[in-house]
Amino acid sequence: MNSKTLGILSLVAVFLIGAVLGIALGYLFEKPDHHSHHNKDMVAKFKKDLDLTAEQEKVLLTLLDELKQKYSALRKKHRPEYKAIQKEFRTNFKNILTPEQQEKFDAYLEKKRHD
Repeated sequence: MNSKTLGILSLVAVFLIGAVLGIALGYLFEKPDHHSHHNKDMVAKFKKDLDLTAEQEKVLLTLLDELKQKYSALRKKHRPEYKAIQKEFRTNFKNILTPEQQEKFDAYLEKKRHD
């Protein structure tokens, strides 16, 4: 395998690892509002599919609220670690980019921050 092919494969591998890591950690650190909507959909589906009683629905909502609180605490606790991993990836990724690509990547990150 020549060095050009190895370089391309390395770039693809770094990108894929970053994408997978970003998706996985993004799910863990996603906005809490998303869970509220998701919870209502989940309760409605379970109510219909499992024929939940009103009491079971009430308990499920309580359980989901407790889960949301635990996820929130976990997000707060591990946010610095997540940010450090994200920063390390971005630095490593930018190191393989040309100056023009780095500018485009910086613009992408800036746009993403405002969305």
